Amino acid sequence: MFEFLSDGFIFNFLFPIGVAGLVLLFVAYFIPVSLIKFKIPALLLGIILLLFSVFYYGKKVEFVKAELQRQQDLVRIQQLEIASQQVTTQTVIKYVDKIKVIEKERLVYVDKIKNAFTPEIILDYPIPNLFVRVLDDAAQGKIPDSTGVADGTTSEIKINDAATYISENYTTCRLNSEKLESLQNWIKFQQKVFASE
Repeated sequence: MFEFLSDGFIFNFLFPIGVAGLVLLFVAYFIPVSLIKFKIPALLLGIILLLFSVFYYGKKVEFVKAELQRQQDLVRIQQLEIASQQVTTQTVIKYVDKIKVIEKERLVYVDKIKNAFTPEIILDYPIPNLFVRVLDDAAQGKIPDSTGVADGTTSEIKINDAATYISENYTTCRLNSEKLESLQNWIKFQQKVFASE
């Protein structure tokens, strides 16, 4: 409502308007009673001018304070965004570093498994089908069939392949665990950033 009055042109006239109102009140006070038809309008005009200048000055001060607060809020929001981005960057860097370590370890595990099984061991230790079915059910989140019994049949999967799959699954679990831990840490740090507000 008072935004049209917020320019400097009108604001510069507030002081003279207020002074004119005071002068008019002072002059009207001393106007003789015989000139009463001028005294009352002069008093009213003086009061109106004085009230207008005081009221408008108050609104202008209020507007300036609100604008200053808005600018401070914008600065604080920018600071929070920067702090939030720094937390995100630090979390991603830590996560990527940990993932690189886990990926390197995966290669070590696979290499060790290749060297751990000789052809004789692979032939001497066949994997039972029931073992494979139970692991497959566990991987899919299903409860194994209770009617399944060890029937003595062997799987086509060799022990070295099973060890490789199991090792890779554990490594994948560690990767997922690291993702979750990094996400949880990111959330905690973000909460600290915005809780400081």
